[in-house]
Amino acid sequence: MRQWLIDDRRREKKRYRKFIAGWIRRANKYGGKPKMSVEESLKKLEEDYG
Repeated sequence: MRQWLIDDRRREKKRYRKFIAGWIRRANKYGGKPKMSVEESLKKLEEDYG
């Protein structure tokens, strides 16, 4: 049960990373600056998911 939970967390984290990357790419494409840099986003991710 616990291992399943950990794996799920990992999957969630990967999905979140992809989402952030895509979001930043989109922002750059349209010339807008994203409010958060990639590093800040990943730092927040680490805080959220431990």
